[in-house]
Amino acid sequence: MGNRLDDALLELENAGLTHRRGVAPDAVYTFKHALVQDAAYASLLRRNREHIHAELAGLLESRFPETSALHPELLAHHLTEAGLAPKKASDTGNRPAASRSSVPATGRRWHI
Repeated sequence: MGNRLDDALLELENAGLTHRRGVAPDAVYTFKHALVQDAAYASLLRRNREHIHAELAGLLESRFPETSALHPELLAHHLTEAGLAPKKASDTGNRPAASRSSVPATGRRWHI
């Protein structure tokens, strides 16, 4: 674990804020409590949150197209939170845009 992300994830785990299942690069991380996740998310500057969501949307489209096809609401969520949501339904193949409430507050996972 030499890079900043690995170090940060290890720090969160050691602090008792997250659970890790598996071993990198296939590890899955979850927050132990939704309130901890919400506090961490709320502490990010808006532009940083938007940048993270834009990066995740780009990764979904480029590296995980099958996930994007099976779960378009996930891609729509990240595009919306990045401020990149299509202006009309036809831009997404007539798929409805996801709202924040369409992504459950608990059980969110990071696949690293």
